[in-house]
Amino acid sequence: MRRFLLLAALWLVFGAALWFWPGGRAQSWMLGWWAPVADALHAPARAWHAVSLWWTRQERLVARVRALERENARARLLRAELDAVRAELAALKELTAAMDGVPAWRAVRVVGSLPGGPARRLLVAGRAAVDEPVIAAGGLVGVVDEVRGDHAVVRTILDASMAVPATDASRRLALLVRGEGARLVVRFAPADAGLAPGEIVYTSGAGGLFPPGVPVARITRVQKAPGRMFLAVEAEPAARWRTAPYLALVPRP
Repeated sequence: MRRFLLLAALWLVFGAALWFWPGGRAQSWMLGWWAPVADALHAPARAWHAVSLWWTRQERLVARVRALERENARARLLRAELDAVRAELAALKELTAAMDGVPAWRAVRVVGSLPGGPARRLLVAGRAAVDEPVIAAGGLVGVVDEVRGDHAVVRTILDASMAVPATDASRRLALLVRGEGARLVVRFAPADAGLAPGEIVYTSGAGGLFPPGVPVARITRVQKAPGRMFLAVEAEPAARWRTAPYLALVPRP
């Protein structure tokens, strides 16, 4: 320990002597000798400062990226909501055009379908009354079967309990459209009726439940059976209500 202190003291004395040596040569020599040492001693500090600065910039960059991602997510959500509103407005416009001339009709919003088969019964939101006909932009959907406060259950024409008095475009045939779950059948079409796939049948107004002239079904298959008076006719609903956000309720005629 004494030796270390002695060497340190001698080093200080030697350094002081060189620093105060007249002529300035000693100072220049010491500065030239000390500069690399000082630079080496400051190198870790400079490296740590550079790393800290890089890390700060990375944190700011990550924060900015996350903020942009949140803004993009909000923009996508707003765009989706805007598209949904536009789709609903387009559906309402189409429904309004289809119901032109029909008095006192009301729009109801489709909430979803109820169990018991594909789209046989629908749940709608809005003011309704039992036995009111339900119409979509493309044609007849069914009838209000039950009212539950501000919601109503619609029994569609696909339901097996539904029978719609119908006629062809010439209004000369007395037909009956019945539901069979996934399809429709058209009854009482005479063998010489001349019905063909793609033809539309309409409500006849018979029975007083449905207004006349509303498209009911589009014929998909016509088969003649030898010796039978009537054709075997299969059809599909004229209205595509499965994707319709709004339907129209019409007061009973």
